[in-house]
Amino acid sequence: MRKNYFLLAFGLLALLSCGPRKTATSSTSQADSSLSSKTPVDTMVADGVYDLYCLNDFHGSINFNDESYTEYGLGSIFSELKRRKDADPEHTFIFSAGDMFQGSLESNSNYGHLVLDAMNVAGFDAMAIGNHEFDYGQERLFELEEAADFPFLGANMYLFEDGETKERIFDSRVQPSTIIERGGNRIGIIGTIGSGLTNSITSSCVENVVFVDPEDIIIEEAKRLKNIEGCSMVILLCHQDSRYLKWYDGLSDYVDAAFCGHTHSRNLDLIDGKLPAVQSYCNGQRISYIQLTVKNGLVSCSEYEIIEGDTWETDPAIQEVIDEYLDADFQAKANEVLGTLDGEMSKGEVANLGCKAIYEKYVTQYPDLTFAIENSQRDELYPGELTYSELYKATPFMNKICILNVLGSEIKYVSSSNHAYSGAMLEVDDLQLNEYYKVAVIDYVGLHQNTRKQYDNFNSLNEDGEIIATYETYPVDLTADYIKNDLHGVVNVRDYYSSAPGFVS
Repeated sequence: MRKNYFLLAFGLLALLSCGPRKTATSSTSQADSSLSSKTPVDTMVADGVYDLYCLNDFHGSINFNDESYTEYGLGSIFSELKRRKDADPEHTFIFSAGDMFQGSLESNSNYGHLVLDAMNVAGFDAMAIGNHEFDYGQERLFELEEAADFPFLGANMYLFEDGETKERIFDSRVQPSTIIERGGNRIGIIGTIGSGLTNSITSSCVENVVFVDPEDIIIEEAKRLKNIEGCSMVILLCHQDSRYLKWYDGLSDYVDAAFCGHTHSRNLDLIDGKLPAVQSYCNGQRISYIQLTVKNGLVSCSEYEIIEGDTWETDPAIQEVIDEYLDADFQAKANEVLGTLDGEMSKGEVANLGCKAIYEKYVTQYPDLTFAIENSQRDELYPGELTYSELYKATPFMNKICILNVLGSEIKYVSSSNHAYSGAMLEVDDLQLNEYYKVAVIDYVGLHQNTRKQYDNFNSLNEDGEIIATYETYPVDLTADYIKNDLHGVVNVRDYYSSAPGFVS
């Protein structure tokens, strides 16, 4: 196993400043009056060392990426986690900080069930719901939840109804926290998501949901778990960057470890000198790790680091799950060669390719179509043969295509932060700001709503604008057909530079 030695050294140095804290007991509880309606449970406290592992933003990364060599694949990563837990199941936990399923053909083709089944086999203990868990729609989300051997957590996901936020979790199948008894201790796990992240979800998937500020919710739930439920440790799984946790007053007094996500970045923080908060990039590149020690009623962070991924041997039970879903019929579709690229395409250029594909698809039906618009994509494309699976990995979003009649001023605003193409070689400055024009746009951008559930990219849709049509076809399929049929399998990358004719730069 290879490790990031710099990060390891940093984590070991941090051990010197990981201050211990005393676990709360029912006899010393300072529970708020709001928590006192239930008789406190005596806190279970047993000496022990606990190894906590977490993945964040895995995004259905089933396969080893032999182009970038930074994604080691589900078989490798999940198998290593399973081996570590199997070695000491009483003191080892495996968590997710959200965004596990959406992101590849291998996962999206079965709406995340391949990843979910492998999580069950590996022995995951709990998961915070991320924004991309909603991408398949709420019905699919709850199908995954019902098939999971572990809880999906979302303490600050509240119901939005009749134009206002209701003070209860939006669905009874979502839990704010869970309690697990192992090694003689009760361990509480809380799951939250960053407030406002409904803005990072296709709005139709969260019409009845708001994500409220989690600060008070985390602290109150942690107090309840320690003072009422008798937990000796509380772990936070939060689908947000750790920099927000640093602003939460008193968080480190009630939470013993935090795993973060969403920003695909490196977090290796020690909040208030005692609360480790870790996020380890994305796509199974690395694993977040925190070790907690309980001794004489005190909980302390003994180590925290980011473990670099590796090509670990795949466990037979994990391989069986993979083989079940990725059968011969799937492989034939995934390995279909769409064409060849004469150079590398950036994420933005992949989006430009998609814009042109959308435009060419709908301009015949709508001759007065002005622009096609979509947002940036998730991965680059590399020179040589391009398979359907590779294209899907680069542009995995399961968006619909909307034809809208909206103001020129709104088209100018939206195109400035997204990608746009005009086959008529229009410039956005050519548009009359107060006149209406037809555009083809993915629903995530076109029908985007703010936290008050009002259209905010194209504000005119709240009044005089028009949703002319919505087509249930994915941009990746339009792009695949465009490459095969319009381009006859040859993609000249220079044609999709932002400076190329027709693109808004």
